[in-house]
Amino acid sequence: MIGFASLWPKALFVLVACGFALGVYEGWKGVVWKKEPITAKLVFISLFVGVWMFAILQLFVREAIFHYELGQLRPQAVESIEIGGRAITDVNSLSSIVHALNHAQWFAVNHGGWGEEVPFIIHLRSGAHQTYHVAQYFRRPGAVLMSMSHYDSHGRGTGWSNGYIFCPDLPGALIASGISLPADGPSPSMKAETSKGKGRTPGGWARLLQLVIFGFFTIGSLAAFYGITFGDTEVYPLHGGYGPAQPKWMGKIIGLPMVSMVAAGMGLRVVNALFDWPDPTRLTTIVGVWLALLTFGIAVLILKSRKIHARAI
Repeated sequence: MIGFASLWPKALFVLVACGFALGVYEGWKGVVWKKEPITAKLVFISLFVGVWMFAILQLFVREAIFHYELGQLRPQAVESIEIGGRAITDVNSLSSIVHALNHAQWFAVNHGGWGEEVPFIIHLRSGAHQTYHVAQYFRRPGAVLMSMSHYDSHGRGTGWSNGYIFCPDLPGALIASGISLPADGPSPSMKAETSKGKGRTPGGWARLLQLVIFGFFTIGSLAAFYGITFGDTEVYPLHGGYGPAQPKWMGKIIGLPMVSMVAAGMGLRVVNALFDWPDPTRLTTIVGVWLALLTFGIAVLILKSRKIHARAI
């Protein structure tokens, strides 16, 4: 998704995080104002929500910084731009490329659709470097520019993603400068340099870190999912009164879609870290797993409600 349409998944994640934060607030309000005891469950949920919100916010901040860096870039501050080992120093060419970068659009990755990634390094007159990767986009005219933490000045390395952006005018600016992005794979003139610059597959420590972080959210969300669907919670009034436990129906209606979505997204990333499959950013895959979990949870709740009504009659 390109442009403002790409922001709705991010807004959805923020909404989910705010829902969890509201639940934590209600829990701690009881501790502070009603002198209720602090339970291990409340501490775990608070930690879960705190880490969840930090992960979301820091991702948004890094992606916003990515956009800000390109938006504030000026031709007079650029000494050269290196693409796949080929340097551009012509003033007019640099101005055209920088103009294309200034008008980059928000971009959400839910599939592939681009070609071979080529190191894209901006050498500033101050001596600093801005290192990215660029690739030709096939689904519409334009190029995808991606940023990763810990890229060195040659475009080598691996790290956490700082986001993706879409540059509709960048391929044309590059062609005018004598450089064409690979159409489907590395061209002979760029193959050697691209192979040097291409990021490495995450090693053992990187995979372990992903398993720890995403596994934490997966276990926490699945535990909440289990508690909502299989917990001994009365969700219908029996003889004029409610059952002894929370949440009631409103908590389940709000909580079940949230925890199932977190479980689907984080669980896919855990599986991907273990088996390199499936693509955890593919929207159709995430929605499919989420709907499967949500449907299962709803079915369980309906069966439980029928049993409760049957006992009440």
